[in-house]
Amino acid sequence: REVHSCDYGSFANCRTVRRRSLMRISVMRISDEDLICVVEVDADVPMPETLRRFDVVGKGTKHILIFHDQILSLVSTWGAAGIPQEILVNTMVVKTDPHDTLSQMKQAVCKRTFKCGAGRVKSAVLSPIGGKVLTICEAGAQLWNLSDGACAQALEGVESAVLSPDGNSVFAASGNGTAHLWSLLDRSCSDMFEGDLGERGHGAMVHSAVYSPDGSSVLTASDDGNAKAWCVDNMECLGTFHGHSDWVGTAAFSSDGQWVLTASGDGTAKVWSFQYGACVQTFIGHDEAIICASFSPCDNYIVTGSGGSLFTVQIWSVADGTCTHTFNGHNDNVVSAVFSSDGGSILTAGGRVAKLWSVANGVCAHTYVGHDGVVHSATFCSGNVSALTASDDSTVKLWSVETGLCFRTFRGHTGPVNTAICSKDGFFMVTASDDGTVKLWSSLPEALLAHL
Repeated sequence: REVHSCDYGSFANCRTVRRRSLMRISVMRISDEDLICVVEVDADVPMPETLRRFDVVGKGTKHILIFHDQILSLVSTWGAAGIPQEILVNTMVVKTDPHDTLSQMKQAVCKRTFKCGAGRVKSAVLSPIGGKVLTICEAGAQLWNLSDGACAQALEGVESAVLSPDGNSVFAASGNGTAHLWSLLDRSCSDMFEGDLGERGHGAMVHSAVYSPDGSSVLTASDDGNAKAWCVDNMECLGTFHGHSDWVGTAAFSSDGQWVLTASGDGTAKVWSFQYGACVQTFIGHDEAIICASFSPCDNYIVTGSGGSLFTVQIWSVADGTCTHTFNGHNDNVVSAVFSSDGGSILTAGGRVAKLWSVANGVCAHTYVGHDGVVHSATFCSGNVSALTASDDSTVKLWSVETGLCFRTFRGHTGPVNTAICSKDGFFMVTASDDGTVKLWSSLPEALLAHL
């Protein structure tokens, strides 16, 4: 019942710890450099935080981890006679290196193709608990199993949808202002609100929806110029954030759920108190519509990206509403702007390029040039070591954040790629395209994908 706990790369400093809960770990070699550990935990045993943080995916009571070959020295301390073999242990604490996950991503190939039907696939979202991907296409929303590529459930007439933090439900909004709460446990569907119910619901298309961090409420943004908060338990409207003079395309929660960020076609962004529904800050500075907006990891700043004629990106202080930096350089609508997990950088997409900006001094560190079409999305991957871009040219590119060089171009779609998202651990990605398909890319062996 004794196991060794260590930091990645520091195996000389292993120490023995004792735990009560048992796990079973199957260790398999998949290459000269990598081992895979499939960890099985009893359903009633809480997963250690360090283990949850670095697992690849989870399904039921199984969690998958990938470690570098140095794990061999750790395995030998358990008295392992060979690989593969099963070892009974209590708790294992190993930190993975983002550069190792980057190495895996550079070798990724298409493992699954999900055919969503005729028409474009607008977006794809990975389940927070792993194992599934939610897609939004012209036919509606579909939930797919990553393990075998099968469609688990489908819902017609959906314009946007989001998975709850626990992965057990989907909030789906339609183009006519209605929304539904879709249970993935019993497959029931409840009306959240109707567009023609006056004060209760939205009076126009719902652009986006997002769950609060604790999963108790949902925030919606609509063409009617409002954002609304909804209680998941009783489907009651908790409040309306009214103050914009044009459509609201983005609504987001702060990390602690206390604040709400909205961005509008009227060229302004606003921060609201979620509890009281009052606007506490209005950010004015863009010449035309704000297309994207997001909080920094510490919620003390926001970033906004605009269309219009200037195509600017601006960083704002939430405390006093001042603009700390204005970034110029895109030649088309800025459709994506996100902070790195440490808050030190911002990745933006607009026109045929993506750009990396320093939050500290406002300087453009890199311009990622190489796509032959408009870049629809840009996101960090592998612990901010790399970036993914999806483009009209039917490709996805993996870039070095440090050098700005392109590591890899992923080809396989036959139409514009609208979204490319990386799993939190960086071992696989999902892409969505106008060709009506979603693809799963990974370097994991097929035998391991069955555990997703």
